[in-house]
Amino acid sequence: MASTTRFDCISITIEFLAGEAELTVKAIMTSILANELARRGVSSLTPSDCEEIVERLIERLTELELSLAAREITHKRDP
Repeated sequence: MASTTRFDCISITIEFLAGEAELTVKAIMTSILANELARRGVSSLTPSDCEEIVERLIERLTELELSLAAREITHKRDP
């Protein structure tokens, strides 16, 4: 059985299983957002609020990336 050590950082638990960190980009971004908000005195958002904001940011960035790629393809087709 893998040993589990927990470190709490801005209400986000990061688990290290058998020496390997199980982190996702979303979890890292959520932690960064929570830290930045706390530095600015914003304490009214819950960890799930921060996670929802990060999810929406990722969705919007994906949409923007797809839109820019489509625009680039369209411009390459035009003489």
